[in-house]
Amino acid sequence: MLRRGLAWLLVFLTALGCWPGQAQALITLEEERKIGREAYDEIMREVPLITDPDILGYVRGLGNRLVAELNDNPFTFTFNVADSGDLNAFALPGGYIFFFRGMITALDSEAELAGILAHEISHVSHRHLAHRMENTAPLNAAMLAGMLAGVLLGAVGNSPQMGQALTFGSLAGGIQAHLAFSREDEEQADYAGFRLMTGLGYPGQEMAVSFNRIWRVERIMGAEVPNYLRSHPTSPQRMERMDDMARRGPAKQRPYDNTTFQVVKTRLIALYDNEDTAQTTFQRQRRENPQDPMPMYGMALLEGRRSRYEQALAYLRAVEAQWPGKPYILRAQATAHLRLGEPAQAQALLRQVLLAQPEDTSALSSLGQAYLQQDHLPEARGVYERLVKLDPKDHEAIYNLGLTLGKMGRTSQASLYLGLAFQARGSERSARFHLTKAAQAADLSQEEHKRAEEALAKLDDREAKKHKQQLEQERRRRDEERRRDDERRRDDERRRPDPRNPDSTSRPWFIGR
Repeated sequence: MLRRGLAWLLVFLTALGCWPGQAQALITLEEERKIGREAYDEIMREVPLITDPDILGYVRGLGNRLVAELNDNPFTFTFNVADSGDLNAFALPGGYIFFFRGMITALDSEAELAGILAHEISHVSHRHLAHRMENTAPLNAAMLAGMLAGVLLGAVGNSPQMGQALTFGSLAGGIQAHLAFSREDEEQADYAGFRLMTGLGYPGQEMAVSFNRIWRVERIMGAEVPNYLRSHPTSPQRMERMDDMARRGPAKQRPYDNTTFQVVKTRLIALYDNEDTAQTTFQRQRRENPQDPMPMYGMALLEGRRSRYEQALAYLRAVEAQWPGKPYILRAQATAHLRLGEPAQAQALLRQVLLAQPEDTSALSSLGQAYLQQDHLPEARGVYERLVKLDPKDHEAIYNLGLTLGKMGRTSQASLYLGLAFQARGSERSARFHLTKAAQAADLSQEEHKRAEEALAKLDDREAKKHKQQLEQERRRRDEERRRDDERRRDDERRRPDPRNPDSTSRPWFIGR
């Protein structure tokens, strides 16, 4: 990961034109989009991400509603959730926003989440990071590289690559401070984010609540400050300003149901937290509020994660008595039946979900599995084609469509979709193998051949770019070695004894005593 991260940084810095000795130009919108896209592609390959459709759909839906409130938006926003318990979130140039699951589980309401999302959206829409980079002097390129490497390598706090990231040491620390948002940036994002969230009817004080919550963590942790606060400086004055905005803000608020947020938070804890920690959390919640079905729902998901499907179904039946017909309960029951080898029961439950929510991608994905378990291959193919149409970037659906086509004997089409799926996952060798087979197949349509050839061309471009990056890295390594050799020679010359005084090793002979 370290090598790939550094290789990407070479492209990033070259795009910025900020190697030492180069003139620094203003970053255009197109350049900002290009930089953001390259960073996004690398992060998507390297950082573990949450793929749960319920969680992703919820965060993206909320983010897109906030983006719709922008008066002038030059970017297409993309929202993702990283599988890390750290209290963190960050926005890349061009509208790519990443939330860490630890940030979501630290909050208590949808309005709090909307406040932080709106704040990050405002940083992007006002191009704060681009302006920080514009103001970076050429000599600070190495510092910029260290800070950006920290974004890539430190995105997941407990990853083994973090030890490698520490080698950037003084580079990363000073640079992150240089590129951290200024007080003026934060004030502008606070105000603009406040307008976005209150424009949707959320109570403005919830933004203050969320940032106060994070700030309290900063005060408790001291030097071990959360990553989010390292690039988003806080102060008592800023907290007071947020409180004042909330007091002066619009009185009109729309009521909102916090249940979906709590479901998403529960899913994150049950499916991604440490299992023992998750169980302790749900047991505490049940003691505090025995009537609340949410911790039982969490325990059902946790038992399913532990492959205890009968116990999961028992919890779900208890929850269903209080939440009859809830799609997420029916889907969880269907998943348990699938794991128990009972696809017919799962299929019946999933049909209920899809009657109410025809585009529920999680239910459709499970329905495809139910059809596959029963060897209903045409039906499975139809489901996966529908999923790919709903989301052309859903690599799991693309992969399952390829598997289904293979089982149906349509090997050329199977190779195409398997190749596209492996390409989306970053498995370039497998992608090239399948896409080459598809491109050489005689029984594909002209459009399918074109897709295979275009995908292969992208792989070739990436390979050429990677080779160029490796050559550039090698050149810079040699330059650094020469610089160090020159320094050693100069040090040796300074230490050479004075011929008129053989005992002298402290200064050259021509320097007077």
